[in-house]
Amino acid sequence: MVLKAISTFVALLLVALSASAEEPAEIDFAACKPTVLGWDGRLGSTTAQLVGPSRHGCVMLLGSEIENPRWDGFLDRTCIVPASFGQFQVERSPTVGADFSALNDYCVETPKKLRGGDAGEPATEANGS
Repeated sequence: MVLKAISTFVALLLVALSASAEEPAEIDFAACKPTVLGWDGRLGSTTAQLVGPSRHGCVMLLGSEIENPRWDGFLDRTCIVPASFGQFQVERSPTVGADFSALNDYCVETPKKLRGGDAGEPATEANGS
Protein backbone atom coordinates (compact mmCIF):
# COMPACT_ATOMS: atom_id res chain seq x y z
CA MET A 1 0.00 0.00 0.00
CA VAL A 2 2.82 2.39 0.85
CA LEU A 3 4.58 1.61 -2.46
CA LYS A 4 1.37 2.32 -4.39
CA ALA A 5 1.00 5.67 -2.60
CA ILE A 6 4.62 6.53 -3.37
CA SER A 7 4.30 5.63 -7.05
CA THR A 8 1.10 7.70 -7.30
CA PHE A 9 2.86 10.62 -5.61
CA VAL A 10 5.83 10.40 -8.01
CA ALA A 11 3.54 10.20 -11.06
CA LEU A 12 1.57 13.25 -9.94
CA LEU A 13 4.78 15.09 -9.17
CA LEU A 14 6.17 14.44 -12.64
CA VAL A 15 2.98 15.72 -14.25
CA ALA A 16 3.00 18.82 -12.06
CA LEU A 17 6.66 19.56 -12.74
CA SER A 18 6.17 19.26 -16.48
CA ALA A 19 3.82 22.27 -16.48
CA SER A 20 5.13 25.56 -17.82
CA ALA A 21 7.28 27.49 -15.33
CA GLU A 22 5.37 30.65 -16.18
CA GLU A 23 1.94 29.10 -15.74
CA PRO A 24 0.06 30.76 -12.86
CA ALA A 25 -1.23 28.42 -10.20
CA GLU A 26 -4.05 28.53 -7.71
CA ILE A 27 -4.77 26.22 -4.82
CA ASP A 28 -8.39 25.83 -3.74
CA PHE A 29 -8.17 25.40 0.03
CA ALA A 30 -11.98 25.31 0.31
CA ALA A 31 -12.19 22.22 -1.93
CA CYS A 32 -8.93 20.77 -0.51
CA LYS A 33 -8.72 17.93 -3.04
CA PRO A 34 -5.61 15.76 -2.61
CA THR A 35 -3.06 16.70 -5.26
CA VAL A 36 0.63 17.35 -5.76
CA LEU A 37 1.95 20.54 -7.37
CA GLY A 38 5.51 21.53 -8.20
CA TRP A 39 7.35 24.60 -9.44
CA ASP A 40 10.91 24.88 -10.73
CA GLY A 41 13.10 27.94 -10.34
CA ARG A 42 16.64 28.84 -11.41
CA LEU A 43 18.23 27.57 -8.20
CA GLY A 44 15.78 24.95 -6.95
CA SER A 45 12.18 23.86 -6.71
CA THR A 46 9.13 23.87 -4.45
CA THR A 47 6.62 21.04 -4.02
CA ALA A 48 3.20 21.26 -2.36
CA GLN A 49 1.05 18.24 -1.55
CA LEU A 50 -2.55 18.78 -0.51
CA VAL A 51 -3.33 15.83 1.73
CA GLY A 52 -7.00 16.61 2.31
CA PRO A 53 -9.35 18.27 4.77
CA SER A 54 -9.13 18.10 8.55
CA ARG A 55 -11.50 19.60 11.09
CA HIS A 56 -9.19 22.64 11.34
CA GLY A 57 -8.62 23.26 7.63
CA CYS A 58 -6.83 21.89 4.59
CA VAL A 59 -3.68 19.88 5.33
CA MET A 60 -0.80 20.69 3.01
CA LEU A 61 2.81 19.50 3.05
CA LEU A 62 5.49 21.80 1.60
CA GLY A 63 9.11 21.34 0.68
CA SER A 64 11.79 23.27 -1.17
CA GLU A 65 15.32 22.59 -2.25
CA ILE A 66 18.00 25.00 -3.35
CA GLU A 67 20.84 23.58 -5.45
CA ASN A 68 20.67 20.24 -3.66
CA PRO A 69 20.92 17.30 -6.06
CA ARG A 70 20.70 14.94 -3.07
CA TRP A 71 17.29 16.23 -1.92
CA ASP A 72 15.18 13.19 -1.11
CA GLY A 73 11.87 14.95 -1.75
CA PHE A 74 10.88 15.11 1.91
CA LEU A 75 8.29 17.86 2.43
CA ASP A 76 9.51 19.41 5.67
CA ARG A 77 6.65 21.82 6.44
CA THR A 78 3.14 20.88 7.51
CA CYS A 79 0.42 23.48 7.02
CA ILE A 80 -3.22 23.56 8.06
CA VAL A 81 -4.80 26.33 6.02
CA PRO A 82 -8.35 27.48 6.84
CA ALA A 83 -10.90 26.66 4.16
CA SER A 84 -11.87 30.35 4.29
CA PHE A 85 -8.73 31.09 2.23
CA GLY A 86 -10.66 29.68 -0.72
CA GLN A 87 -8.70 30.20 -3.95
CA PHE A 88 -5.07 31.02 -3.14
CA GLN A 89 -2.88 32.48 -5.88
CA VAL A 90 0.58 30.92 -5.62
CA GLU A 91 3.31 33.55 -5.78
CA ARG A 92 5.99 32.54 -8.28
CA SER A 93 9.63 32.73 -7.18
CA PRO A 94 12.34 32.94 -9.83
CA THR A 95 14.83 31.19 -7.53
CA VAL A 96 12.90 28.29 -5.95
CA GLY A 97 9.75 28.16 -8.07
CA ALA A 98 7.06 29.28 -5.62
CA ASP A 99 6.77 31.44 -2.52
CA PHE A 100 4.35 30.33 0.20
CA SER A 101 5.47 32.88 2.81
CA ALA A 102 1.92 34.31 2.92
CA LEU A 103 0.93 31.05 4.67
CA ASN A 104 3.74 31.03 7.26
CA ASP A 105 1.28 31.54 10.14
CA TYR A 106 -0.37 28.22 9.27
CA CYS A 107 2.80 26.14 8.82
CA VAL A 108 5.30 24.44 11.10
CA GLU A 109 8.56 22.67 10.39
CA THR A 110 8.13 18.91 10.53
CA PRO A 111 11.19 16.75 11.25
CA LYS A 112 11.27 13.43 9.39
CA LYS A 113 11.17 11.44 12.62
CA LEU A 114 7.74 12.86 13.46
CA ARG A 115 6.30 11.62 10.15
CA GLY A 116 7.67 8.13 10.36
CA GLY A 117 10.53 6.24 8.80
CA ASP A 118 11.68 6.01 5.22
CA ALA A 119 9.15 6.79 2.49
CA GLY A 120 6.51 7.83 4.99
CA GLU A 121 6.25 4.43 6.65
CA PRO A 122 5.14 4.45 10.28
CA ALA A 123 8.03 4.71 12.72
CA THR A 124 8.97 1.35 14.20
CA GLU A 125 11.95 -0.20 15.91
CA ALA A 126 12.53 -2.27 12.76
CA ASN A 127 13.33 0.72 10.55
CA GLY A 128 15.32 2.51 13.22
CA SER A 129 12.94 5.42 13.78
